[in-house]
Amino acid sequence: MNEKHTLQQLDITRSSLLKEVEDIEEKEADQIQDGFPNSIRWQLGHVYLSTEFLVFKKAGESTNIPENYGSFFGGGTHPNQWEATPPELSELKELLKDQKKRLLSTFEGKMDNALEESFQPGPFNIESVGAMLLFSATHESEHIGWIKSMKRAVRS
Repeated sequence: MNEKHTLQQLDITRSSLLKEVEDIEEKEADQIQDGFPNSIRWQLGHVYLSTEFLVFKKAGESTNIPENYGSFFGGGTHPNQWEATPPELSELKELLKDQKKRLLSTFEGKMDNALEESFQPGPFNIESVGAMLLFSATHESEHIGWIKSMKRAVRS
């Protein structure tokens, strides 16, 4: 697997996400418009949490998951169910920036390493760190699309 291109794709994807939300305000982050499943804040937290589980944990690396992030941003969660105050946007953005640095440094030279536990999204079987990194970038890109749409809806 071409490590340079894989890490470049991660950098591009995360940089695109951060650019898209740099001007989002706190009040916009929690609005849930008709036709959307959740909020921009949820999207950001979900990307962060998913990357910790899908990449760091499955590769056998240490994770950095703040308390309550699973109950805020895990699969099947929804902002209307939150019983505590979610993290501020500034915290989420900073965690996402730091996570990008960790991704780029932690996995250099490890593209062909086997995951500690394979991952099976649908009919696919992901077994290597490099394949998981690319899957994670694809997953994140889907959420960037949601965020762009939500941002337009909130501002219209």
